[in-house]
Amino acid sequence: MTPARNHDPFDSDGQAGTSGGNGRFARFFARVFENPDNPLGWSLKVFTASGIAVRVHLFTIIFVLVELLWSIPQKNIGIGFMAIAMTCLMLLVMLHEFGHCFACRYAGGSADRIVMLPIGGLALCRPPEHWRAHLITTAGGPLVNLAILPLTCVTLWFAGLSSVIVFNPFAASLVLTDPAFHSSSTFLFWVKVALWWAHFVNIVLLGFNVLIPAYPMDGGRLLQSALWSRMGHDRATEVTIYVGFVVSGALGVFGIASNESILVVIAAFSLWTCWVERKRLRGEVELGSSDFALGTALGPAEDLEDPWTIRKRAKQRRALAQEQRELDRILEKINATGMSSLTRREKKTLKIATERKRKADRGG
Repeated sequence: MTPARNHDPFDSDGQAGTSGGNGRFARFFARVFENPDNPLGWSLKVFTASGIAVRVHLFTIIFVLVELLWSIPQKNIGIGFMAIAMTCLMLLVMLHEFGHCFACRYAGGSADRIVMLPIGGLALCRPPEHWRAHLITTAGGPLVNLAILPLTCVTLWFAGLSSVIVFNPFAASLVLTDPAFHSSSTFLFWVKVALWWAHFVNIVLLGFNVLIPAYPMDGGRLLQSALWSRMGHDRATEVTIYVGFVVSGALGVFGIASNESILVVIAAFSLWTCWVERKRLRGEVELGSSDFALGTALGPAEDLEDPWTIRKRAKQRRALAQEQRELDRILEKINATGMSSLTRREKKTLKIATERKRKADRGG
């Protein structure tokens, strides 16, 4: 499929080159953002590594700035803690997404872009349409976090923070009150805080993505790939969707009962994604939908195309499917009662389909 960056955001009539302030602003906006007509394309390129372009979405920049400003008042955690937390989150999510990309290439697919979003990352991966390739691609992200885990544990041990390697994820802020953090100079204090935040964020990313068997988490995609090998793609996707509904609902109830708003948000997002996957499986989705989560995402490049292009393509697919169903019905009627039983409209439909097939055969 055509990558979104090759999609011309302006019409071919020269709209991008119009004179005046609006034209200059449009040209500037088009240079800065890869696709100004699509909010999913409002991202800035940061760097390219191994042929993979890393971009940061505009909303991610806004999100980070808001979090930093919110942390400034004394009653909150402080801008130093928040800056470390945001840095660890972005770096670990990026490494997670690189894991997906390299795993996809290893499986014989292609991957050339990572987009950092406020709620995680989006890796544009196109693995071969085989359960094993999808399983390898999905597992690549969590394997990066799994490889980092012993490194952070050993580092914390040597830094004298062995008492905080294991912690309660629902009371993480209490860990920073441990005397081990405050028995050193100011510089070493911040180094220890950074080490522990990296450890904390890495475990959270690994846990949420693997332990929740629901879309769009890696756990859901791992489940779908494993079932795919036994029952086929569509059936496996359907089972995973219903498992996701149950798991997300339970997670939401637990989040409400434990007063953990982040769990409620994740549950709601997961329910919505499972619902979108269900509509996509049934061919009811017109617009592309991105698959992303707390640091993981697999999605075709089509997901970042112009929504109107995607809608037109979906409409064409539905029309062709309807025409094929009508043609199959006519052929069954001919087989049962003969050509003479066809109505004038049915004969016209059959003639159009025959002519279209002849043209396609000549073109091929």
